[in-house]
Amino acid sequence: MESTLPAVRVKRWPYLIYGFFMMLFLGLIYAWSVFITPLETTFGWVRSQTSLIFTISMSSFCIGGIAAGFLIKKASFRKTLYLSALFILSGFIGATRIHTLTGIYLTYGVLCGFGVGLGYNATLGLFARWYPDKPGFCSGSLLMGFGFGGLLLSNLATYLMGIVSWQGTFIIFGIISAFLLSISTHIIEENPPKFEFSASANRSAAADQAVVDLEAKEMIRQPSFWLYSSFTMFMGASGLAVIGNAVPIAQEIGMPIALATTVAGLVSVTNGASRILFGSAFDLIGKRKTILIDACIAVIAVSILIAAISLTSIPLLIAGFILIGLAYGGVPPTSASFVNRMYGPKNFPVNFSIVNLNIIPASLLGPALAGTMQVASGSYLSAFYVLLVLCLLGGTAGYLIKK
Repeated sequence: MESTLPAVRVKRWPYLIYGFFMMLFLGLIYAWSVFITPLETTFGWVRSQTSLIFTISMSSFCIGGIAAGFLIKKASFRKTLYLSALFILSGFIGATRIHTLTGIYLTYGVLCGFGVGLGYNATLGLFARWYPDKPGFCSGSLLMGFGFGGLLLSNLATYLMGIVSWQGTFIIFGIISAFLLSISTHIIEENPPKFEFSASANRSAAADQAVVDLEAKEMIRQPSFWLYSSFTMFMGASGLAVIGNAVPIAQEIGMPIALATTVAGLVSVTNGASRILFGSAFDLIGKRKTILIDACIAVIAVSILIAAISLTSIPLLIAGFILIGLAYGGVPPTSASFVNRMYGPKNFPVNFSIVNLNIIPASLLGPALAGTMQVASGSYLSAFYVLLVLCLLGGTAGYLIKK
């Protein structure tokens, strides 16, 4: 039975708000940096050892996303979200019981990272079913929560650690995350009614749906898949290079540490806010224009950052940080909408998790490139010239996507 769009609008809005908070706590994977110093103090670990934990968690996140795709297809969204809750809770509580580096790698790195990947993919796939007319707005709203999670939960974690230690904070985060994910399976209907698009609702939404549903093996044969993957990898590498080095970049031009930390936070703010902006833009102007606008903003941002370092200009640096956060934040919602529109909603969880694998090479390429070139030259300026080339390559790949 089909339902008109107005008939379900009242019902789906509370769902989306709840989904925002689910993704907010899944975004805790980006709050890792606030736990580094307490763990190093407790166990005597060094930075090279604790930095690897984030790399492991991000890799496990990607693997969890792929696993979620197959679990959803074979089982259900509900069971996948239950498993996500179980892994996250086990990871956080387990991390409070360990005393070795290997233990934290396995608990926080593998279990939590894998659980977040399961929940991330399942949440996006589930809520996309309720917004077939506005996939960009839906994914953008959810991913805004995910983006803000790192910023907001970092502050919450810092506050809680002053009261209950890092162990108590881990337990609190684990319980809240598991509760939100588990209870969602009883709140959100897994199979919404089919939507009948009215002419006034969204003309482009009905017209721009995928003609066929492609399986993963068919998707990776499409030129559009490789072009889009190149776009996301180059854009991701550029964004992560700045995000991972924002404070030392600001300090290079003489900014005090307190101000540098505040300015670096602007990247996180615009990164989160831009997700709903680009998600909505995808619905309004389509995939190709949205991709090109995102690439253009990235090119402008890196160009401004080059000028900021060359001229030792704080205002230019702030402008560049804001724009690079805006550009990087536009990639995740565009990816979710792109996969849904280009390859169909039926196999979205699996296909989206495969596209998301760009996070791995991007996280290795961008931050490592910036750090290595800074050590070699004594400045981030040379790294930004390379990042500018990456942004141009990403924009070119996006431009070549035809269908």
